[in-house]
Amino acid sequence: MDREGSMTMKELIRSLYERYCAHHDMERPFLEWIGIVGFAAFPLFYLLRQTSALPPLYDDLALRIAASLMCLLLAVRRWWPDRAKRFYIGYSYLAVFYCLSFLLSFTMLKNHGGTPSVVNMVMGAILIVLLADWRNTVAMLLSGYVLSVLVFWATDSDPRIPPEFVISAAGSILVVVVGALSHYGQKRAELERLRLLYAGLAGSVAHEMRSPLMQIRHVLDAVAADLPAAYRAGGSISFTHQQVGDMLRAVGQGQDAVTRGLQAITVTLQQLNPNAFDAASFRYLSAGQYVKQAVNEFAYEDYTHRARVAVSELNDFSFRGDETAFTLILFNLIKNALYYLPTHPHLTVTVAVDSGRPNRVVVRDTGPGIPADQVAGLFGEFRSTGKAEGTGLGLAFCRRAMRAIGGDIACRSEPGEFTEFILSFPTVPQAQIEADEQEALRRAAHVLAGKRVLVVDDEELVRQSISSRLAALGCQVDAAADGREALEAMRHWPYELVLMDLHMPVSNGFDATRQIRRGAVPGCEHTPIVGFSGSPTSAVGTRARQVGMNGFVGKDCSTVELAQAMAQALEGAAPQPGEPATTALVGKTVLLVEDNAFNRAIVKARLVEWGMQVVEAEHGYKALHLLEAGTRPAVILMDVEMPGLDGLAATRVLRSTMPDSVKNTPVLALTGHSSPERRDAARAAGMNGFLTKPLDPSALRRELIHVLGGNRIAAGGATAPAATALTTVLNTRRINEFQRMGILHELLPGCLGEIRRFVARLEECLGSKDRNGVHDALHSLLGMSGEAGAQALHQAVERVYGTISEGEWPRETDWLAQIRRLVDLTEAAMLDHYAVRCEPASS
Repeated sequence: MDREGSMTMKELIRSLYERYCAHHDMERPFLEWIGIVGFAAFPLFYLLRQTSALPPLYDDLALRIAASLMCLLLAVRRWWPDRAKRFYIGYSYLAVFYCLSFLLSFTMLKNHGGTPSVVNMVMGAILIVLLADWRNTVAMLLSGYVLSVLVFWATDSDPRIPPEFVISAAGSILVVVVGALSHYGQKRAELERLRLLYAGLAGSVAHEMRSPLMQIRHVLDAVAADLPAAYRAGGSISFTHQQVGDMLRAVGQGQDAVTRGLQAITVTLQQLNPNAFDAASFRYLSAGQYVKQAVNEFAYEDYTHRARVAVSELNDFSFRGDETAFTLILFNLIKNALYYLPTHPHLTVTVAVDSGRPNRVVVRDTGPGIPADQVAGLFGEFRSTGKAEGTGLGLAFCRRAMRAIGGDIACRSEPGEFTEFILSFPTVPQAQIEADEQEALRRAAHVLAGKRVLVVDDEELVRQSISSRLAALGCQVDAAADGREALEAMRHWPYELVLMDLHMPVSNGFDATRQIRRGAVPGCEHTPIVGFSGSPTSAVGTRARQVGMNGFVGKDCSTVELAQAMAQALEGAAPQPGEPATTALVGKTVLLVEDNAFNRAIVKARLVEWGMQVVEAEHGYKALHLLEAGTRPAVILMDVEMPGLDGLAATRVLRSTMPDSVKNTPVLALTGHSSPERRDAARAAGMNGFLTKPLDPSALRRELIHVLGGNRIAAGGATAPAATALTTVLNTRRINEFQRMGILHELLPGCLGEIRRFVARLEECLGSKDRNGVHDALHSLLGMSGEAGAQALHQAVERVYGTISEGEWPRETDWLAQIRRLVDLTEAAMLDHYAVRCEPASS
């Protein structure tokens, strides 16, 4: 019986401590602030009371010095040794208990009450409410008061409990009740907000993906119907020209459906990201050009919807911003307008571009309009008007994006008549735009100077115009009228770049590029080719890249845009054997550290194409282990954001603890976020360069050549955190997304608790041979493990669930033990890498 009581007490203490840890986010310095205040307050109030007209009866100087020193240790957490930091939360519990619960109540008893003591006890209770959850607040106060009474009885010659102590204790209890109710209300509001977010997100994705998926199914049915009967019967294959055409059209429709689905996902995820704009990446954009591009690239449900959207370019203007964000703003507004097309069949949408004061883009639709009392709240989060689905975040995202570039968005509507969304942009001085364009042109011209370029176009005037513009940039230019002439010219001269029209009557640019890439002109397989067309839609650009072109521009592009596209193609194209750049890279070993296997495969393919040898590591610990085992790379490509030991920490270990033969190896940071703070952190850790994902091949090649030319920077200094065992049981991309959204510690502790509850229910049903109960428990466990990012557990449960669903029991006799083990591994991984602890499930 005693043993059982002891175990229960241990579980209670562990539960309280886990809740206290979950209450504190190590990234928030609240405990440090309390430590700073306490370090100064305890001796200060001692001096004030000693110099007052009525000094206290009890001299508590020694106790206050101890409290002040304990607070000092709280305040200097960032200077604790790395090995000791894991004890900081436990130490803070002891410090809070001693300073705020025990000490203040004990001095109240020793001084036999008094108004200052009452105030101190109540203030201490208020601070504990802020520093702990309500369970630990009650535990700290009760145990502190009891301990103070016991010590008082043991040390005082007249141990009478003053009435003020009882009053203070009652006041403290009232403080706890009020604090708990306030916290409960706050949590309810947060949970409701989270529920709205998930409901809106699920509804938006489901609504947006339903039509594309149905179209894909229709495409597959159409392709299957066109397969010859002989093929389905196992005979010889025979296709008519009509069948091939039908299948190509069906595949094109399927590609459009996939594009629309991916576009919907991109827009939805961008709406959820509150920190999606990096001013350092902004550049000057033509409003008219990008409006037309967005209208053309929007994934319409069918061609009749496209006919409802028109562009009115009154006066074009330029602004400084992010092209992806601007495109997504227009996608949001066009999507919202077309939503009402089924109920308003005569609806039209006009996107007008007009320069002036201010510069404006106006998206106007002739739909149902918006009531005046709802217009003011349109741009708040979780606001939606007249739509059953959606996240309610689209217009809030539009406002954030516009304000990030110094502009704004407003709405004007007449119910039953129209709705206008007005995007206003800051006016940029023309002199500033021209200066920036000239600088961009100068940089591109430096790359193009002296290059021999072949211009291929069937229109003589276009050939002459392009040739003149390129000659002004220092290029040596030849011309050809079609793809056949281009191949013949390339056999006689080794051109460094080809500018290829896509649509020509004799031999078009697509066919000519395919032939060049397949070796029709020996030695020219890797010659950079830039496609250009009078209809620069995204579909044409995609097809140009598929046949092997290195870039793509419209024929209406400016000289700056043309020069930049050609310069980027030259810098990013695969080098020819024997070129100086190739010589600098061929044979060099790269240590590629990236947790995402797909990203590793893409980067590795590019590096191998350049003649480099690649050693892979999926996380920082593996990279350090390879280096300790003798791997000696010429350069390290290090992902910054990785679970466990991230790229910054791994680089600090490299710079501070590795042998001299390794510690100065160049390290290039890879990250999806290029903020100035992230760049500063990378430099401080000792990284030599910074590359933003998705990687631009030309930028990657340029940085590799740069660091392998001898620019190695020895950085030092930082002490790395102690290594811990790394697990690979988590879907880190999903969990990192929760972390980015700020819901990691709200969502996952409860998910882990529910997983434990489902496993317990599974064991109970298995013990009673309840097959239906086992099936239901596995079903719940399957969904919850997938939601929580418990990847290995989800896969194991999926295998067992499939077998049970087919009416059979799994062949493995230890499948339940495997699930239990994976649950333990999942919880350990969550704790080690994300500081997430399992929260007891609701009963």
